[in-house]
This record gives sequence, structure tokens and C-alpha cells, in this order.
Amino acid sequence: ADGPHRNGALRITIACTGVAAARFPLCLHVKSRHLGDAYRYPTEKPYMTSDITPARGPRRFQWSLVGWFGASLGGSCWLAVAAAKLAMNGEPRLAIIPLVSCVAIVALASLLWTRRHSVPPFSAFLALLASFAVVVPTALYIIGCFASERSLAALNWPETSLVPLFAFLGVALVTGQFCILEYSFPARPVDSVDANANGDRGSPGTAHRDPASGGH
Repeated sequence: ADGPHRNGALRITIACTGVAAARFPLCLHVKSRHLGDAYRYPTEKPYMTSDITPARGPRRFQWSLVGWFGASLGGSCWLAVAAAKLAMNGEPRLAIIPLVSCVAIVALASLLWTRRHSVPPFSAFLALLASFAVVVPTALYIIGCFASERSLAALNWPETSLVPLFAFLGVALVTGQFCILEYSFPARPVDSVDANANGDRGSPGTAHRDPASGGH
């Protein structure tokens, strides 16, 4: 009997926290010291980027269209799957909870994307992670309390009441890891970074000068 429950716990852990570790590195473009970044080498279609100039972060993380929505959708789509399974097992009202949770995360991600010209990329990333830390454990708690045994079996639900706590701790761990990644990189004034980017726009092959390396 332990085998299925272990598998269920593993799946819940992957859904709630592992997705964050697997997907979130894509959500913000990490700058290279000498290879430029997505702002200087735009790959998105014009209608996707419009004329908005995204705010630039002083350290590693920068705005990236594919990464941002890949992370938000990849980290929340399992909620829509859970809603579908609940509905198929005769619990359409309970299915509203994970469905609304998924929509709320994607809506927040979309709102932050539309504000990318004024919101620093890493601050937006922290806001998105905070939404996961609140929405995901809440949805898991409600499902665990009110879903039928049949629905829980379809979701491979483990026999523990600590699933929401594990989800919260997983998101907190991922947040800490990315804070270390961001703040371990020396900050540069945003104005000077923007000036370098504007000056280099006509020559895509020119790399940013790294102040720590003395320009070499």
C-alpha cells in the first residue's frame, strides 16, 4: 500500500514544487557577461513585443516573453488538469477551485507582462512566486478537505494532510534559490546598462563591457 502513496506524493511534489524548479529558470532571461541579452537580440515577433521597452534589471534577470509565459503556464497548467479530473469524477463545483487558481496565476503573469516597462524583472518574478505560494497551497488544502475518495484516487493523492505545507515550502525554497542567484551577481546602475544597450543596438555583435573585468 505504500507504493501508490509514495508515487502520489512524488507526483504532488513535482506538480507543486518541482515544476517551479524545472520551469522557472526559463521565466527570466539570464544575462551572459559577454554574449548580450534578449533586449539586444530580440527574437519575438513584432506584434508580441509591440513598442514597449521593458525595464532592465541591474543584475542577471531580464524580461523574456517565451520564458515568462512558459514558466507561468508550465507551473499552473496542472491545476487545470486537476480541475478536469474533479469534474469528470462528478465534482464540478469543487473543480472551480483549481480552475480559478490557474486562471488567477496566468492573469497575474499577463498583468505583470503588460507592466514590464515599469516593473523590474526580478521584482515581477518575486510577485509571481508569491502568488504560487498563496494560491497553490490554498487550492491543495481545499481539494484535500472536500474531494471524494474517488477523486483523490484519480489525482493520486497521498494519505497526508501536509501536502499544502510541502507545496508552500517548495515554493519558498525555489524563491530562496533564485534570490541567491540574483543577488550574488554584482549590480550595475540601470541607467548605464540602458545607455550601453542603446549605444550597441546598431552593432549586435558588440558585447557589454564587464566593469569587474576591466573591459577585457
